[in-house]
Amino acid sequence: MSVKISAKKLKVVSVELRRIEQALKAGIPLRRIIPLQPRKVIKKAFWGILVVVSFWFAASFALWHWWLSSAPVEHTRTVWTAWALLLLMLLLWRTAYHILYFFSYFYDVDDNNIVIRKGVLAKKEITLPFSKITDVYIDQDLLDVAFALYDLHISSPTEQSGRVAHIDGIDRRGAVQLRSLILGRINTGVPS
Repeated sequence: MSVKISAKKLKVVSVELRRIEQALKAGIPLRRIIPLQPRKVIKKAFWGILVVVSFWFAASFALWHWWLSSAPVEHTRTVWTAWALLLLMLLLWRTAYHILYFFSYFYDVDDNNIVIRKGVLAKKEITLPFSKITDVYIDQDLLDVAFALYDLHISSPTEQSGRVAHIDGIDRRGAVQLRSLILGRINTGVPS
């Protein structure tokens, strides 16, 4: 299926790419020019909270069924209070982790490469030469659709590119701009 782009849209994309290139030449990192969306934190935290709460309820049922149903009342209150505090700590940790992840997420380009760095405790960094990039595509999962977020995936012949070489949590316009920027550098072999 081919996608037809009107001359007007092509001109807008071209103007936007020139603006991005000027900002890059001025030393502004790509992460600031095409930023991640803060709702990425909400999306990630939502998923993490859903997992934690589901596990917590299942574990609570098991705890009640096998241990607390026969325990004295004073022990039961203490255990449930500690159990609720554990849930609160897990929820706060999941949310704080995703906030830290958001602020430590970095991506930028130079004349020959795109660099993506992410992670809080275990940092991951990948530098992909434009000459080695084989595919650039935009995708969404179900929660991305709900939060109006897009993921940009960059493929190369290396195994690591599949795991690390993606920028997730940008808006539609940013995803299109970023894809156009990378494809322009791939197709020309030099900065656009």
